[in-house]
Amino acid sequence: IGLDPMKGYDSSGLWLCTSWDAKGRFHTPELKENWENNVLDIQAKYPWVKFNTTIILQKAFLEMYLNDEFKPEEFCKKFNTSIFYMQPCLKEITSMMVKNENNIPFYEGSFDDFWMKSKQEFNKKYEFFPTRALFIKFLTKYYKDDKQSFLKLFNIRYRSDEIHLNMNIEDHDRVISRIKDGTGPEESFPPVMKCGHVYTYAPYIDSNRCCICDRNAIMES
Repeated sequence: IGLDPMKGYDSSGLWLCTSWDAKGRFHTPELKENWENNVLDIQAKYPWVKFNTTIILQKAFLEMYLNDEFKPEEFCKKFNTSIFYMQPCLKEITSMMVKNENNIPFYEGSFDDFWMKSKQEFNKKYEFFPTRALFIKFLTKYYKDDKQSFLKLFNIRYRSDEIHLNMNIEDHDRVISRIKDGTGPEESFPPVMKCGHVYTYAPYIDSNRCCICDRNAIMES
């Protein structure tokens, strides 16, 4: 029926995208166990289905990884999945985008200050965004552990060409095309930082430095 992978094309076929997080997603052990059972059950019944699991690089996960409590190779083997690591981002980013498009003010002063204050306010409730020092420790260890996979971190080539958003304020889905050829920022919002990357790549609680630039610095050191 056209869902089987094509010989010679490893990324072809039907993919199911799911998420796993160290904290916040699974509110009870039973919910985490339910996720595990569902993934394994689907693969047992439909072995041709491929899985990709998004994991947010929040503070709790970085600590798990640095303490060897999460081993990517074992996780991928157990659940027969690839992993896409995503930097932490503000949950209000979509509503910010809509306000920006409609010229509705939603911050005072510089966007740089607004971005930092928003992260700090969020962390008062959830302790989500990591310090830059902790993130760099993670990047350094990950580079030593798996250089090949490290190259995929924050690499837009491994993300979808289009983003489909459904918002209650609009009567149809919204399609946003990512710019992936390097001719400009990948998305129209949020704004671009001095380094040329958008603010979604400033995930630190104590800095608005760019995690892509930090990744590149580790690769080049």
